[in-house]
Amino acid sequence: MELDLKKLRTEAESAQLKYETLRQESVDLRDEFKAEYPAKVCPVFLGRNPDKSLTPLFWRYSSTVKGKKGLRPKVDDFWALISKMNESDRVKLADFEVNRMRINYQLSVVAYKISRLKQFIGDLNNWENNIRG
Repeated sequence: MELDLKKLRTEAESAQLKYETLRQESVDLRDEFKAEYPAKVCPVFLGRNPDKSLTPLFWRYSSTVKGKKGLRPKVDDFWALISKMNESDRVKLADFEVNRMRINYQLSVVAYKISRLKQFIGDLNNWENNIRG
């Protein structure tokens, strides 16, 4: 079995570009949410981890929910909070939620792929160096 390191490196580069695109999508989604729902308008706000978290987007209680500002609502609490909003806002928030879940899922899968490819490429390099040694 012959493994082509060049193809693996190209695959790793492609995965890295996808990762960067998804990180930017997470910023864009958060910014879109902030523009649509300024502070003190919605019971939740879309937060984003600035680090290399595999799940960068999450919900937080806003200041409209007394005593819980900044805490992360559980899934049931999120849906209970938005169920009290008008239908148009519920639909928009449901769309934000599905995009949040999609980005978090795709980003975590791509990040794992990058990690595994880097390790695999490194292992193959070591193998080649020892075989040819």
